[in-house]
Amino acid sequence: MKSYKLFFIIPLILTALFSCKEKQSPVESESFSKPEGYMLPRVLILTTGTNKGNGMMAEGVILAAQTFNKNGAYVSMDSREILLKPEELSKFNILILPTAAGYHDADRKYSLTYMSDEELKTLRDWVKNGGVLIAGDNIGRNLLDATDRTSLYGELTPGDWALGECFGISLIEKNMQGYRIDGNITNNLKGNFVPQFEDNMWALVVDTMYSDSIKVLANWVNDKEKIPALIQNRFGKGLCFLLPTYYLLHPANSGGYWSAEQITEFFNYVLSLFYKINHSTVHLNIWPEANNYAFCATLNATGSLEEFNRVLKLFKDENISPSIFVNQIPDSTIRNILLPFSLQSNGFAKIDNQIAQFYEINRNIISNEIVWKKKFTGFRFPFTRTSYWGFECLSKYGYKFDSSIGVDNLENFYGSAFPYNIAISSNSLYKYIDMLEISPVMNDDYYYYEKVLTNNYTQANIERDSKLYEKYLENFWEYAIKPYNGLMVYLGHPVYIGYNDSTLNPVKKIIKEIKSEKTWVTSIESVCDYWNKLGKARFYVNDKESYTEILVQIPDSITIENVSLKLDKIPESAEALEGECEIMKHDSCNYIVFDAFNNQKISVTFKK
Repeated sequence: MKSYKLFFIIPLILTALFSCKEKQSPVESESFSKPEGYMLPRVLILTTGTNKGNGMMAEGVILAAQTFNKNGAYVSMDSREILLKPEELSKFNILILPTAAGYHDADRKYSLTYMSDEELKTLRDWVKNGGVLIAGDNIGRNLLDATDRTSLYGELTPGDWALGECFGISLIEKNMQGYRIDGNITNNLKGNFVPQFEDNMWALVVDTMYSDSIKVLANWVNDKEKIPALIQNRFGKGLCFLLPTYYLLHPANSGGYWSAEQITEFFNYVLSLFYKINHSTVHLNIWPEANNYAFCATLNATGSLEEFNRVLKLFKDENISPSIFVNQIPDSTIRNILLPFSLQSNGFAKIDNQIAQFYEINRNIISNEIVWKKKFTGFRFPFTRTSYWGFECLSKYGYKFDSSIGVDNLENFYGSAFPYNIAISSNSLYKYIDMLEISPVMNDDYYYYEKVLTNNYTQANIERDSKLYEKYLENFWEYAIKPYNGLMVYLGHPVYIGYNDSTLNPVKKIIKEIKSEKTWVTSIESVCDYWNKLGKARFYVNDKESYTEILVQIPDSITIENVSLKLDKIPESAEALEGECEIMKHDSCNYIVFDAFNNQKISVTFKK
């Protein structure tokens, strides 16, 4: 009973703790002069997250992030306020502006169909200076006071809608009843994109094309005419795409038009053009040491001493140190065997954060820190049920990551195979917090072994469920992680997988499989640290006459060990300004691996 009393410590004290700001370290300047050459792609998606407000992202955002990250184009997400900060926007060179429901919700403060002239001009200048823009339908058609620009001017032209200069067009509104959308982008992305509209369907469509560099990728089509629908245009040093509907980039299995494979093909097409424009032969490999994938193990701290010992022995034998998410103090023996491990918080008590009041959530987070006498950096919500107020509290207390929103990728796009920064919302307030979501597997061991706590769970039942769990983990690795070169965060409970050797066997087998691949086996804390550092790094490539030079720009206090770049050509030599630069090769791909810090330079010569 003693540990429970702490859970009811005077709420006023905890609320006071919450309201006090922690001492902030000085903000390090990230302003750099632009060097010669081009910056390796950094992608920014402007989205408010889903209307649930609990850190989840729309399926199309997850698919975009996984596709670009897989190909070495580091993805960040942010709100539209960055459009008023040209210097911040210049840190990215691919920008995705969704306009569909579930991507930008609430009122005109957040929707990207509402934009000021200043924001439109910022976007225009950003593209002109080399940015690649993917924009949804109705982008910026309304003023911030909700006035429709088409009602003022009759159409959207470059004179009153600055994005018209980027796209090289003017737009008018037209009823597209009886039209369908057909296109031809690549061999794997052609044919009918959107079926014929049988009812009234008003849309902004191209009226006049001013640019000679426009490429029409798809058309509105009926029996009598074709009208450009999806267009691509070079503007200045940049490139832009205007979609006839953003639901092309929302998976068809959840209400969009294109399949996941078609959406992936489109983003790969965009990225290939970026590399073609820049004559690029160098790409970021998203994981360090030229690894294709990443893996870490996490446990929720439930189980007996015997069960803990069985599970921890397996990880020790595999030379893997799992991170353990703890709640209220277990008995002293179990506590002592957990202390040497990296401990993170599961909240003091198992409360449902989606229905709990603010003071309960706040107290639950702080109580766990008090009883463990530890400042945690990571959190996993009880029952993995995330909430706005839960994230708000965690952010205020300086937590760096959450690991609750499970990855799917098998049936839907839920969670992510890569870390992402968290957006939350409540009562029309949308914001990003300084935390990463590092998604665990969707189905944990409880899903398969929940009956171990009953009296009639026979060994035959165990063997059956063990085979099912083994197949799930195998499929998850093969189809949810490997196609995206992603991260697998294992989530287990000693009370289930540690029940006996049979229940533990699927974990043993998946670890063996993962280790046979080119996988970075690490901890969830290391993933968080690496991903945050990588998000602050910019790599500039400058092709000289006889060699290629890569320059790193990153805040002075940061060093990223074993950064790896993939090379399209065979390197003859590679030298670093400081430290070593190792040439590696596997799976017929060539890499260079080095430590990245500010003003680090790598010189690479290629075989002729």
